[in-house]
Amino acid sequence: EMEILEELAQEPDLSRLEAETIRLFMRWIQAVERNGLNWEPLLHQMIPEWITVSDDPTLHSSLAGEAGQVPRIWVYGFYGFTDVNAQIIAALGRRLQLTLLYPFLEANKESHPAFYFGQPILEDLKIRFGSQLEEIRVEPPDSDQPEHATTRFFLTTFPEGEIPAQPPVVTFQRASGIRAEIISAAVRIREWLDQENPLPLEEIMLVAPDLKPYLDLIRQVFSDFAIPLRIVDAPVETTPEARPLQMLARIWEDQAPAEWMLAYLRDYPKIAVGREIDIDQWESKIRRLSVWSSSSWQLILQLKQEGSSRIGKDLPRFSPQERALIQEIVQLWGAGSVAAQTSLSHQQASEFLEQIARRWLPDPAPLKPLQEALDSGHPETKLKTSLLRELFRQGGPDQIQTDPLRGPSVAFL
Repeated sequence: EMEILEELAQEPDLSRLEAETIRLFMRWIQAVERNGLNWEPLLHQMIPEWITVSDDPTLHSSLAGEAGQVPRIWVYGFYGFTDVNAQIIAALGRRLQLTLLYPFLEANKESHPAFYFGQPILEDLKIRFGSQLEEIRVEPPDSDQPEHATTRFFLTTFPEGEIPAQPPVVTFQRASGIRAEIISAAVRIREWLDQENPLPLEEIMLVAPDLKPYLDLIRQVFSDFAIPLRIVDAPVETTPEARPLQMLARIWEDQAPAEWMLAYLRDYPKIAVGREIDIDQWESKIRRLSVWSSSSWQLILQLKQEGSSRIGKDLPRFSPQERALIQEIVQLWGAGSVAAQTSLSHQQASEFLEQIARRWLPDPAPLKPLQEALDSGHPETKLKTSLLRELFRQGGPDQIQTDPLRGPSVAFL
């Protein structure tokens, strides 16, 4: 395995960062093995080899055959498999009778476009099985043969499932994975649209607890089923302009941990506070003092106050500009700072935002809507710091978008 990773790291098409990432992963694996640690992803990679070398009684008992039964395995091929998953399936197929079920495949014709994703997965498994693959057959879902019972089970549990006593206005769907969940919903909606008295599109609405994981797949799948879709109030992905605010929100929440602060100044060296110091020298001094947690900033200031006569020769000396930056970090995000309070007055919030915009942002434009919203509020209003920090995390207000209305469509929100 290590030889394969080393060969991959030497591929000429890889960038330097990609090659170093692979080598870093190799060193991590070697450290895990050297220290005898149980790292779950590595243990999973060992399962195919264990299946191959185990004797029959051990393998059978691990698959619930404790009384000497010989297990049979059915794998529902509707979903995608990781490389390790596929290795485990192939290893089991070489030891036991294993059946792959692909209920969406059609005999002598193409599958529905929504199921195209399954074709490369099936082809990969065919290669892994090689000569072990005995036959491929298409079975009707209504087959009454006893050996087809498992096939019927999988077919009846997708998309509706066998759930008894459903109220007439409620249906239940079973799905494993986001793609299966979306296809299941699309199948149900397509049935409503194709019935004799179709349900109007504008009366159908899909609701998800979090839209982000669904956005790309739901557009693709609903297009395959010819279902007009309108996404409402979808979160906008991070933009380069919004990223500084989000990084500052993390710095704020954790009270300025050194690594985050150094990363921020590295990414944005041209901000006002960054132009006042030499980042390389400042970082070197910070690391010599082993500054990691947020409380360490205050210790540096205390060290400075003790006077140069008591500072050891091996301890770095900070310039006035460097000490001023540390003082500003403590004043903005330290344990006793304004930003650490539960709520801020209108004036405190305004001054805090003005300082961030002037000193800590490469471009203050993303913060202006928030400043304008604050200025339009009542001067005696108290603002929760958690709310203000969340607006930073979102990259400012109004970071959502809605598809334009272009006719009847299913709403997804």
